[in-house]
Amino acid sequence: SLYTYAIFNEPDENGHFKAFTTTPDEQNFIRITKTSVDACNRARLAIAAVDLKDPAEALIQLNEATNALKEYRQALVSFLRSGDLKQPLVQPDTFFDHMRHFFPVLEIDGVKYGPPSAAYMGAMMELDLRLGLTDEFQKQHTQTRLDYFLPDERRSLEAALNCTSLMTQLVGTGLDTSSA
Repeated sequence: SLYTYAIFNEPDENGHFKAFTTTPDEQNFIRITKTSVDACNRARLAIAAVDLKDPAEALIQLNEATNALKEYRQALVSFLRSGDLKQPLVQPDTFFDHMRHFFPVLEIDGVKYGPPSAAYMGAMMELDLRLGLTDEFQKQHTQTRLDYFLPDERRSLEAALNCTSLMTQLVGTGLDTSSA
């Protein structure tokens, strides 16, 4: 899965990640994915910890989430460009032609593991739900992919499917989040 491939892939002493190809695109893909998912996870955890019964602590958590979301955004934007806006760090053709085919859907002990895809990034899906993207399409999209996640990710997603979103919690509280 993308988590196994990128998130748990630590660079060697020269800063290179284990990879299937020798392309710079794959090294960039791993580095950027690792950075973006780490930031997304920090934001997800900060948002899940928000307790509006303690406004001072809630603002601290919201500030942590905001900082992590900014880092997440920057990592995702870096997929699109380096110093040259016309030259993405990961060429789409390289990803689809040389990297993605190493990740077929596998079934191990009845659990299906899917290829790299935003459709299988639990932290991002959970973040969407916790922030308030809770329409029926999003919930159904999440439900249909639960089998593709590790047990801890599945539990987090199931909790997010059943939680009150941060937006819903904040509406009408009078909590001033402008400093978050």
